[in-house]
Amino acid sequence: MLLSCSGSCSSSCARQSETESEATHFLLLPYAAAAAAAAAAAAAAAAAAAAAAVAAIAAAAVVAALAGRRGNQQQEQQQQEQQQQEQQQQQQQQEQQQQQQQQQQCCSSRDARAWL
Repeated sequence: MLLSCSGSCSSSCARQSETESEATHFLLLPYAAAAAAAAAAAAAAAAAAAAAAVAAIAAAAVVAALAGRRGNQQQEQQQQEQQQQEQQQQQQQQEQQQQQQQQQQCCSSRDARAWL
């Protein structure tokens, strides 16, 4: 039985050789677990960075409101919205990169025997 990659790998990567031994399967498990843990850590870091950016934008809005800035409020709001959109785009790019890394790790995990 081999480590199987469901969904994210292409069909060519997901094909499994029925002649592989159980020993090979158990040798590959640590590599797959490490790859999954690294991907989860990267996703958590990206989410934390996005949350921090949103909190910073909200804090800047509160400070501006408390300082009594009325004349430039609309311009500041537009800048804040633009910053928020940029943060969302960065987060989406990070998520796409993570998905690509996960797919690469999934597809290459079956070739981990070469590392041994």
